[in-house]
Amino acid sequence: MSRSPRGSRRRRGALLALIAAALGATVVVVVLLSRRTSDDIPPTRGLAALQEDLDAGDVETVTLADSTGTAHVKLEDGTTYDVRYPDGFGPDLTADLLEAGIDVEVEERPAEPPLWADLLVRIGPLLVVFGLLGWLLLRRGGLLGGIMSVRRNRSAGDIPDTRFGDVAGLPEIVDELREIVSFLEDPARFLRLGARVPRGVLLTGPPGTGKTLLARAVAGEAGVPFIAISGSDFVEMFAGLGASRMRNLFDDARKAERAIVFIDEIDAVGKARVGQPSNGASEERENTLNQLLVELDGFTQDETVFVLAATNRPDVLDPALLRAGRFDRTLEVPTPDRRGREEILAVHARAVPGAGRLDWGTVAASTPGMTGADLANIVNEAAILAARRGHETVEEGDMLDAVGVVTMGPERRSRVLNERDRRISAWHEAGHVVCALVQTEAPVPHRVSIVPRGRAGGVTWLLPDDNDLLTLRQARAQLVVALGGRAAEERLMEGDMTHGAASDLKNATQLARRMVVEFGMTDLGLASFEPEDLQLSPYSTDVHTAVQTTLDEAMTRARTFLTEHAPLLTSVSGLLLERETLDSADLADLRAQAEAVA
Repeated sequence: MSRSPRGSRRRRGALLALIAAALGATVVVVVLLSRRTSDDIPPTRGLAALQEDLDAGDVETVTLADSTGTAHVKLEDGTTYDVRYPDGFGPDLTADLLEAGIDVEVEERPAEPPLWADLLVRIGPLLVVFGLLGWLLLRRGGLLGGIMSVRRNRSAGDIPDTRFGDVAGLPEIVDELREIVSFLEDPARFLRLGARVPRGVLLTGPPGTGKTLLARAVAGEAGVPFIAISGSDFVEMFAGLGASRMRNLFDDARKAERAIVFIDEIDAVGKARVGQPSNGASEERENTLNQLLVELDGFTQDETVFVLAATNRPDVLDPALLRAGRFDRTLEVPTPDRRGREEILAVHARAVPGAGRLDWGTVAASTPGMTGADLANIVNEAAILAARRGHETVEEGDMLDAVGVVTMGPERRSRVLNERDRRISAWHEAGHVVCALVQTEAPVPHRVSIVPRGRAGGVTWLLPDDNDLLTLRQARAQLVVALGGRAAEERLMEGDMTHGAASDLKNATQLARRMVVEFGMTDLGLASFEPEDLQLSPYSTDVHTAVQTTLDEAMTRARTFLTEHAPLLTSVSGLLLERETLDSADLADLRAQAEAVA
């Protein structure tokens, strides 16, 4: 779990407050231990003053502390004072006082403590306080913890078990990285031909696409140690610590002779430097970045140490990192396509019983835009659902339900809907289904349900095609499908409507706006507008009008389709009210009915 900046500031403020309180308490303790007020310390006089008081008959009692050479004198009026006398004079003074008729008491005071004991009493509280503060700093990953964390957090000397066979859906990226393996295995082959050995590769892409997995696979294929560390491990409050860690990291790599150094989330330390005055934290980060640049330049041609780094924010990196001789190549690790998702699902399902019988193509088609981490989560959720339902193996229904759990949350069967709301939800989803079935350019519906999920009262899953290019007919068909739910509600409620189409309207508006300002698919023309261009532009009204016209045309077509295929709409809504969920087989039968009517 990541720590928020606000939480870090609160923890830092709490630590500073604790330090201030501890120091204040120490000062108070030391002052109390060492301070004695003037009222507590009697005045000191000489023996002559004592003799005068004896002659005057004013002395009441005298208390002798021979160990310290002090006589505590008390007069008749209650006044007291101390008299210092030389060593060995105590017996004579006692005899003189007794002869004068004075009550004499002898006090056996302990000897003064040695110097080391006095120092311990005075500085002991300071030692305790600073020891406590040191312990707190160690707990927070402070100075010593920060120095040692590099060695604890990275797996220096370990050769990963991961291989390129464990990486699916990224064939082009794997081919690029095989060159690194060839270099690590036989660098002389490249040097003999005069090739300059590459220093590093930067892996970019959304979170969860497999950047760390690729780095481990490179080290595993080459059979070299994998030294991994996160960029945030270099960021500390102590000046010079990040640069020191960076030096230690590359020193360990050079000692291994052949190694892969992997810096995850390099943007934490590699952000672009600016010319404005910097505070202590940014200055420390810049020092660490400078040390990284120096280390990347410090490789000689005969060194077989390669650096891999990963980030999902390549736009914030310092340009000096990306120049030739440092990170020579930048590889974009994208979200996988349909075939890639199918391969990734098969890899993650190797240990799942019954996975060989599943149609991964259908599951992959229903997960557009998902990363490898998302797909791994789907396989895990499917296994959990299968175990919960008492299945011996994972079935296709478990896998499809897992897709719904990951994308929209679990089914909320505990939410009780009245008959009116169930009927409206059934007609709404049936409107989407019918508009999708009767248009050849629309995405194919493969599952529909009126069981609430998250904030949605129902959901219709559509299978997008494998084409990367969106045509005008496909865009218009998608708008009709999106607005089919609202059109069905109007038909059921005789012109009335609910707020259930809010998400559909948002998605349809976004697509229609892109058709107007980006794709040039409307009568407004071919001009492309950026969002900032339309804020105070006279064209903003024209753009809004074009978007609204595009949506009105799609809504008219949706109403027409539902009127022409009213029996199919009634049939789909009735099945949903009866079964709540229709799978691909049910929808295939409904598609056949629609084609027969057409």
